[in-house]
Amino acid sequence: MTDFVKELAACRVEGTQLPFYPEKVQGYTKQEVELIARNLNLDIHGQFREFLLQMGRCSGGLLGGDEFKMYNSQWNLDDFLDYQKCIKEDNEMCDSEGKIDPFEKKYSV
Repeated sequence: MTDFVKELAACRVEGTQLPFYPEKVQGYTKQEVELIARNLNLDIHGQFREFLLQMGRCSGGLLGGDEFKMYNSQWNLDDFLDYQKCIKEDNEMCDSEGKIDPFEKKYSV
């Protein structure tokens, strides 16, 4: 099993001023990963599953970028589908050349 925190921390360059808070690293539970798979119509396995379990919820600053919520324990399925619909209708988020609609095609990750 790959230790993603260790691997990513080893890539950091000394003195870059990039924040890293190892105490904040948090993964999803197995039950949450199953809900993500079901809600996103994905087959989650291998390293992606390991990554989600180890640090999918919070990377502690190791990974930057925009937030994309895959799971929120306070959402019911309708809330999740509404969020996905808004993301899908956002031209900046969804307008990419040759895109494949995740709602029409099941991916194997």
